[in-house]
Amino acid sequence: MNIFERPPKSIAEIRSLWKGCDLCVFASLWKETGPCLPVEDIIGKEILVVGQWPGEKDMEIGTPFSGKQGLIAISIMEKAGFQRDNLFFTNVLLCSCPTVPNKLILQNCREQIDQTLSVLKPIIVIALGSHAAKRFGASGSMKNLRGKTVSYKSYKVSICTHPASIARAKDRAEQKKVETEVLSDLRQAKILFDQTKNKISRM
Repeated sequence: MNIFERPPKSIAEIRSLWKGCDLCVFASLWKETGPCLPVEDIIGKEILVVGQWPGEKDMEIGTPFSGKQGLIAISIMEKAGFQRDNLFFTNVLLCSCPTVPNKLILQNCREQIDQTLSVLKPIIVIALGSHAAKRFGASGSMKNLRGKTVSYKSYKVSICTHPASIARAKDRAEQKKVETEVLSDLRQAKILFDQTKNKISRM
């Protein structure tokens, strides 16, 4: 079946459609493990968190945000006020890539996000990092985009600095600065979530 043929009805169907993906060189590099796909359980998942691409550990485990950087991201999101059980994770790219992906590579995985949205129907979306932000139509540098909200289809997308940027800081002082920025962005996203959920509950 062509993975773009029709909208899937479940995450299990999305996983099945993408399991044997061979659209790009990165898929062939991870042929033995297959792409890193979202988990099937969507019960209580009100927020779609979209990262950039899985790390090697994520690929080995087969679950987005299951490696070291993903667990750090989840910890910081909890610190910002989110509950782990409300979060559903995926990435712009489904396979780990050792280089910054070009537009063609990014295009190959593009449909997965829309498929996930159609099944999950989250209250809001959180885009972590520049590639995730651009996937939802944002343009510009993360310096200008962070903390902002854009609309994509019927969803509000909160653009946040990726928590992985903390580990890339040059020294402890810069790490603290970046961590403060990450927390600030995520707290803005939490406010958006609370406001949107309250608005829906009154409808």
